[in-house]
Amino acid sequence: MRSRERWFMKPVWVCVAAAAVSLGGCDPKISAVAGSADAAVDAVPPFSFDPTAKPPETMNEKPCAAETHAAEPVVVDLFFVVDNSASMNFQTATGGITKWKAVQSAMTAFVNDAGSAMLGVGMHYFPYDPPGPGRDWCMTSADCGRWGPCVQKKACSGPPGFVTGQQSCVDDSVCKPGSTCVPHGTCSVSKEGCTTVGKPCATDPNNVCMAAQGRCGGTFVATDRCDIASYAAPDVPIGPLPGNAPALIRSMEKRLPDGTTPLGAALAGAYQHLRSRPELNDPKRRSAVVLVSDGLPTECEPIRPQDVIKLLGDQANGKPSIPTFFLGVYTDEKRGSAEFIMEEFAKAGRTGKPFIVSTNQDVHKVFLDALKQIRGFVLPCEYLLPKPNGGAQIDFSRVNITLASAGGTPTIMPQVANASACSPTRDGWYYDVSPREGQTPTTAVLCNATCERVKAAPLQSKIELALGCKTVVIE
Repeated sequence: MRSRERWFMKPVWVCVAAAAVSLGGCDPKISAVAGSADAAVDAVPPFSFDPTAKPPETMNEKPCAAETHAAEPVVVDLFFVVDNSASMNFQTATGGITKWKAVQSAMTAFVNDAGSAMLGVGMHYFPYDPPGPGRDWCMTSADCGRWGPCVQKKACSGPPGFVTGQQSCVDDSVCKPGSTCVPHGTCSVSKEGCTTVGKPCATDPNNVCMAAQGRCGGTFVATDRCDIASYAAPDVPIGPLPGNAPALIRSMEKRLPDGTTPLGAALAGAYQHLRSRPELNDPKRRSAVVLVSDGLPTECEPIRPQDVIKLLGDQANGKPSIPTFFLGVYTDEKRGSAEFIMEEFAKAGRTGKPFIVSTNQDVHKVFLDALKQIRGFVLPCEYLLPKPNGGAQIDFSRVNITLASAGGTPTIMPQVANASACSPTRDGWYYDVSPREGQTPTTAVLCNATCERVKAAPLQSKIELALGCKTVVIE
């Protein structure tokens, strides 16, 4: 990553624009005080000249008048697709906390974090968990009261009692030959799924298969269903943070891990949901998926890695593009086999590498750090170019951007040619496409050094686009 060292550029050749303010030339010792049309022009102490900066107006030109527009950022919507399968009950190395509890606490911290403000965030889970009284957990029908009976989960058996790639069932008809529909349980020590309730899991006599909780009035076949429509309905619709944070937190608090890993079906449903939203085609917004899982697909189509990769590629290369980030939480034993496939998934989803968290780490901390990195990637620091007052065409050689932090005086940021011309330490911005090459820009993009500063305090950063004075340029 680029250095986070920040360099606040001195206002060289500054002609800071205020609405309808006529600036008395652009003397390098003078800056305009943003405000009303009667704003005074105050002298500031002399400072060093930057020989690479071009003044917005030469001394011989007439004073410029500029109009300012509040910068309108491109909004990013993140749709989280979260694994809530039985294996998320596996304990981490941090004080016996389960993977699910660690992920839940990290997600809660993320949606409450000030740095996430203005993100749109929604959430769904897999396997599918139907709404209604079936969400109440039980061991006997007496636990359910009027919402009974208590329906115990069953799954197709698999040797030697573990339910690897388990299939939910109500009878033997859905099980493979040689497998039967039996009560489902969880191993008391390893927390893996099992189908030998009351007996040891594998060869460890202390690792006993304990009966899983049932659901009041529920049917477990529905929870592990494979129809994509079930996964296209969000548990929490996308909404802006911080306003949507309470709904997201309540949703996670209701969950208890159970079931299998229909990862491919969950992704397909997420894409179906996002492509059904009018916001996807809004030029002011971008959308991305964040998949959180501790495994690979175990049932439901698409299940083969190559088919999931095709699904990811189709969506990432679609119009508009929907990239997909992968965040895996694995034991060290499973990490090796899963990481390679997750890397292929992330490549297909056009997000580089997956974020892998080991259960031997502080899962809460490492997971939260990964979420913040994803946030850093998706927050584009990209702003829509305003339309000039009166309906005139925008002059791309007369656009300036100012930044004021925490109520401070606005500082003009110089334009650079493109992203590769950005300095790792200095403020700057560039157009999404080059008007010098006959293209028509629609957005202005902040260089990384400036972007990092804005992301650190998004609610305290005031950015304005000023039209009318020659652009301050650094070649």
